[in-house]
Amino acid sequence: MIQSIVFDIGGVLASDIWETMFLDPNKGLAKHFGLDPNAVHKFGLGLWEQYAYLDACCEEEVDFLEEDYWQRFMDEFDISEQLDFFIQKTYEFIIPVKGMMGLVEQLAPKYELGICSNNSEFFHTKLAEVLGLYKYFDPKKEILPTKIGASKTSPNYEMFKALDKALDTPKENVLFVDDRQKNIERAIEYGFNAVLLPQASDLGEEYLRRFFKMSNIKI
Repeated sequence: MIQSIVFDIGGVLASDIWETMFLDPNKGLAKHFGLDPNAVHKFGLGLWEQYAYLDACCEEEVDFLEEDYWQRFMDEFDISEQLDFFIQKTYEFIIPVKGMMGLVEQLAPKYELGICSNNSEFFHTKLAEVLGLYKYFDPKKEILPTKIGASKTSPNYEMFKALDKALDTPKENVLFVDDRQKNIERAIEYGFNAVLLPQASDLGEEYLRRFFKMSNIKI
């Protein structure tokens, strides 16, 4: 019996911020500054590797990491722009997935909820603010690489071990929802139940509702 449901954020509850912000063909940074999308994507992956594991103990440290991140981007591509341009523009790319937060609201009174996300500290802070995550999720049951020092695909399952410890539910009664196959595979290997959601799809909510119905998970 499923007693706890854990959500990834990027691609599940909202669009992936950095990939969309860097590479959206209509309004992404590569398009805006006339940059090679392949070079931007490669550099963005490198930035993720550098900043995903950096913890911040207070708002000032979060701000410092965010400013440093964007300064690195500007230096790499020889861009002259105010830092605040990038910081404020981030909000344009926090795009909630249709219906998902409404579904979370329905689940919250009936299930233990958790978050397991590979977001960097400053992007996660903005996502939590815009989505209103802490209305439904206990921060103590929120697992991020910044706190663990490893990602969901790490060979030793550090994030899933931390999730297991944070939840009050035995892992055989936990359902993990993610949009990336490798993350789902690692969760299943660890012992969680898991479902692969179509990435940032407008039909994601309906997909989950049908899955819940077939799996006898009451909403």
